[in-house]
Amino acid sequence: MVKEGIGLAHQLSGPIEQHHPDVTTIRPVHQEVSVGAVPLIDAARVIADATYEEQLLEWLGLVLLKSPRIEMWDKVDPYLCRYELPEAVESNDSSRYSKESHKLHHFQWRGLNSSGFVAQLLIEMQKHAKQSWFALNIAAFGGASYTLLCLRGSETLVWHIEGGS
Repeated sequence: MVKEGIGLAHQLSGPIEQHHPDVTTIRPVHQEVSVGAVPLIDAARVIADATYEEQLLEWLGLVLLKSPRIEMWDKVDPYLCRYELPEAVESNDSSRYSKESHKLHHFQWRGLNSSGFVAQLLIEMQKHAKQSWFALNIAAFGGASYTLLCLRGSETLVWHIEGGS
């Protein structure tokens, strides 16, 4: 059954039509995430230092979870949480508890997306992030995921994490 106003009936022709699939439009959810510190991201350093690469990937995961541990002023008992920000941190204030925060934008699509959609999204993001960086996280069937960190539109770091099934 095609929902009203979608206009994707032409994609339902063929063998799948007999199963009466529901077609819905997938729209992004946008959240602005405030973080207290942004790691210094240098592709050469990350590639050369596996520990820093691991810390950076962990930090990106915590940003996606909107964890309070990424805030510079977060003060939690070290017995309960041993997380520390990546070694090199860019901040407006050298104090670990600075009230300055950086704004990151988190866009999320949930649903089945084609590889063409993901490729087009990556191209568009590279066009708009010429002097900056962005991360793209993609989860696939079977639990595998991919995280791409693109720097200044030219350097890209890719992490592939195998899922347990």
